[in-house]
Amino acid sequence: MAELAKKIEESIFTNTGSSSYDVKYKTCCRSKLWNLRDKRNSEFVNKVISGIIKAEDVYKLTGDEMLSHEKYYQKQSELRRMIENCVRYESDLVPMKLESDGSLGSCMSGGSGGTVWVSRNMLDKF
Repeated sequence: MAELAKKIEESIFTNTGSSSYDVKYKTCCRSKLWNLRDKRNSEFVNKVISGIIKAEDVYKLTGDEMLSHEKYYQKQSELRRMIENCVRYESDLVPMKLESDGSLGSCMSGGSGGTVWVSRNMLDKF
């Protein structure tokens, strides 16, 4: 284990900075140490110990690459849900014309300005 830790630290040192006082070096060490100590992520630790992930390659892993499969898919599904909440479908929007003073006119009638798309929920509030 000590030899494995030494290889990980040496690869971080040679690939992130020229001194142990370098911020990039320290940040990378903290990140890797945090993930290697995480008791809920034994999957990552086992991959490093068994050699599936080489000690020399640990320095270049991102946070997502160090996550367990369960946590990774949980994070991806949460991201998908957030994106779906941000997307507005055309059926949810109503085209409105802008009046010359910048206020909204009625649905596509009158108005001298350009067209804007307004959420149906917003129209209910007005």
